[in-house]
Amino acid sequence: MKKMSKFWTVLLIGGLFLGMSGCTKDDIDDIRKELQEHGSRLTSLEEWQQSVNTNIASLQGLISALEDKDYVTGVTSLEDGTGYVISFLKSGNMTIKHGEKGETGVSPVISVKQDDNDGKYYWTVNGQWLLDGDNKIPVTGEKGETGDKGADAVAPQVRINAGTNEWEISTDGGTNWTTTGVKATGDQGDAIFAKDGVDNTHEDYVVFTLADGTAKIKLPKYQELYIKFSDDSYDTFYISETANEIELVLPSSLTEKDYTSLVATVTSSEGFAADIATRSAATSGWSVKIIQPTFTEGVLSGNAKVKLSLPENKTDYKALLKVTVIDTKGQEHSASRIVWYQGTVIIDNPNGSLSGLVTDPATVEQLSVIGTLTDSDFQFIREKMNSLEVLDLSRATITKLPQRALAFYQSMNLTSNSTLHTVILPEGLTTIGNSAFAECTRLEYVNIPSTVTTLGRWMFENSTKVASVIIPNGVTEIPASCFYKAGLTSIEIPTNVTSIGGWAFEGCPFTDIVIPSSVKSIGSGAFGCFDDETPTLRSVTIKTGGVTEIPADCFIYQVNLTTVSLPDDITSIGSDAFCLCPLQVGGGKLVLPSQLKTVGPRAFSSSNSNITSIAFPEGLEEIGESAFASISKIKEVTLPASLKKLADCAFCWSTSSGYVEKLTFKGSEPPQVTYMTDYDGNLLSPNVSYMQQCKVYVPATAIETYKASVWFTGTDAYDKPGVYPKGQLYFNADNLSAITE
Repeated sequence: MKKMSKFWTVLLIGGLFLGMSGCTKDDIDDIRKELQEHGSRLTSLEEWQQSVNTNIASLQGLISALEDKDYVTGVTSLEDGTGYVISFLKSGNMTIKHGEKGETGVSPVISVKQDDNDGKYYWTVNGQWLLDGDNKIPVTGEKGETGDKGADAVAPQVRINAGTNEWEISTDGGTNWTTTGVKATGDQGDAIFAKDGVDNTHEDYVVFTLADGTAKIKLPKYQELYIKFSDDSYDTFYISETANEIELVLPSSLTEKDYTSLVATVTSSEGFAADIATRSAATSGWSVKIIQPTFTEGVLSGNAKVKLSLPENKTDYKALLKVTVIDTKGQEHSASRIVWYQGTVIIDNPNGSLSGLVTDPATVEQLSVIGTLTDSDFQFIREKMNSLEVLDLSRATITKLPQRALAFYQSMNLTSNSTLHTVILPEGLTTIGNSAFAECTRLEYVNIPSTVTTLGRWMFENSTKVASVIIPNGVTEIPASCFYKAGLTSIEIPTNVTSIGGWAFEGCPFTDIVIPSSVKSIGSGAFGCFDDETPTLRSVTIKTGGVTEIPADCFIYQVNLTTVSLPDDITSIGSDAFCLCPLQVGGGKLVLPSQLKTVGPRAFSSSNSNITSIAFPEGLEEIGESAFASISKIKEVTLPASLKKLADCAFCWSTSSGYVEKLTFKGSEPPQVTYMTDYDGNLLSPNVSYMQQCKVYVPATAIETYKASVWFTGTDAYDKPGVYPKGQLYFNADNLSAITE
């Protein structure tokens, strides 16, 4: 057709030139302009004609997909924004252009319509049936026998006749053309599809709207085959003789035509059992039976179920349930869960009244509660259900576990619980109250749901068999004593936690701890070991950018703690923070954080560390009493010029086996003396005999200032007749020299 159009254009140009000899320059310009506009219209009409024929073929493809029950797998916009590429599961891709009518364009409107008599789709022109003789022309071919390909149907084509400038239609693949009598005017004709006629906003289907705005074709979207359990948030399903059915969920798009079968298997130490569709299962050990899905008019209307059972006189059994769905395309998808058959008592408790629903509570070993629980229900469990081993609250609707929900304090007239070993909490729970599981001495497993944001104090007090818990990311505070004396052998602190309360992990037997940079504050004794607790901690890593103060007693008496990583932004180390911790540092040199300002009393006091020297940062202002006492391997100490306060007993000067022999003050002013006291605040004089043997070095310009200070003149602070002589002397002036380095 394009060649014919070009021929028509050449004839026009020739005719124009024959008459140009008598034209003015303005006439010639007008002719050129008209010729250019005509050429543009021809180009636009040719492009639109090509687009229309593409859309006619696409429309035929949509009807074919509808009748073949094909599925849309994707809708992708064209890069130039003029339409979409529609991808199908069976028939590949097709292109659909946006419908848009030219302002002056006229063309035959090609569309389709469903015949009310036979339900088939036929071609129409301008709303009327397109006929081949007296017969309507079907959009798709007749289907062949089962397994055979049906005959292909012919899609109509359109063109512009170069000689008559009229629209023509071919219904035999372009062999013969019939005029419509409609002149091709304007730069673009009528559309096949409506503007924005592809609606992909629905979850299950795509809607194609034709040019008249009312005719619509709806095609289903393809969904991957899947199968899952209706209670998909649980890792373990508890079943009993009466509650032994588990509902399955299949895709809503699954049709009866596509569905082939379900296969269910259950495997345990007793053997293997299986069921395919509704076939009878094996009879030994576990057994499993499938209740098939239901279809209404070929559409899924009811999900399948599996029914499990054990032979008589069998309890406390676990097994693996696996369910597989298979479709006619050969797709398979499986889901698995642990099932636990343990004679569970399952209580539907919508109003919170367990005491009226559980018969013979003292004999119940496993309880699963559906619905709500009140404080009275938990009291009933604590006081009446003394044989309870497993409490499954995974289907409970509570959002808060109350204070002392499962606590067994003597002050509550209870003794420690030695039977309860498993508690399963529900997703949706947000708060766990104080002492929730205190004194549950056999408790081994408690899940903390991902929805929990608030933890209580003393949650696992003396629950020494709880070896591991996962703290949810929504928790920002680990409160004081939260895991006090719990049995945690490992713990990971989430990066959303900003504070750790005092004694939060006191007595926990884990060996390593990493404190993330999100943590900005730590309470006293958070990781300490007191009284009869067994020290286990060996390694501590504190990340840069987080906490800047290590509080008092933070790691006190952790006598196996040898490795500590302290970031440079630590500014304060509190009293007894690492007391009795046998730190082992590279080359025996303890390098303190560069921004450190204060070292508290007894902070590093330990006779078992390998510390032989200390690098004090410039900027350090205070060293407390006995901060480095008992470290007899330190022979030389250099103190920064920034030091303002120094305890008279900060270093080891109390044993002949080792003491500081050389002390250098870099400051021009001697630091203020602070004194040692006992726990009642009474002053305790240090042993000064070895101090008086120590060589002291100060700046040459400051020798007289130091000689006049308490460090060399002595102190009356410890005056106690018969015990400490008046004017007790620290350093001997004869050992004072100027720094020569």
